[in-house]
Amino acid sequence: MRKLLRFIIPMSVLILSAPSLWAQETGCSLLLRPPFSEWSDQELIEQTQTNWKFLKSLEYKYTDLNVNGRIVIHGLPGVESFSKLTILSPEEVGNTVFRHYTQAEAVPQILQSKRFRAGKTSYVQSPYVYPDLTGIFLTLSKYSADDIGLDSNVHSAWVDVKLDPNTLVIRLEPGIYLVPGSTNVPQWLVESLKNNSSTVPTPTLRYDVMGWSAIELPISQIVDNTK
Repeated sequence: MRKLLRFIIPMSVLILSAPSLWAQETGCSLLLRPPFSEWSDQELIEQTQTNWKFLKSLEYKYTDLNVNGRIVIHGLPGVESFSKLTILSPEEVGNTVFRHYTQAEAVPQILQSKRFRAGKTSYVQSPYVYPDLTGIFLTLSKYSADDIGLDSNVHSAWVDVKLDPNTLVIRLEPGIYLVPGSTNVPQWLVESLKNNSSTVPTPTLRYDVMGWSAIELPISQIVDNTK
């Protein structure tokens, strides 16, 4: 399997794409929506299905944006990759033990909360960056962190879990699974928007970012974790 490169989206791309797109998914201002941390597990599982319907509705298109030598593409991967994209059946999800690589300091919080929370990473098939494909990335135990393009010195810890069978899980390609959803906004950006309305181009987008929160994913069972 060709190694994947992970990509932390520069804030310019992050602000101009993902917040406004995931705001459309809700059908209302994100300021009116409580943070995902207040949602029940069942509501979060149902939201993963809604997120998939939203992603399918996005227009697939190249852009003229070039970030760090990579081309930004909206929507799902194109024809050259789409044949690899698979939606797991509820039976497959329920019978699979997924692995999530993370930093060592994040493991205690995951074990205590029994939830994953999306970061700022988006899917990449170099040289293409897909800023709309965000959420919680998972793999299988047979893949090392290095196999899937992560730095094993940083992502040295892991948690093996089982998910609710009704969770929407996308296999982007062998070894790369995604539960789609919105990502996280750094607190410094929130504070900046509070103090400077000109930080982003439109008031609507400003409100989207202010109310934006990272999707959370309930864990049905913790099978194993870094010792």
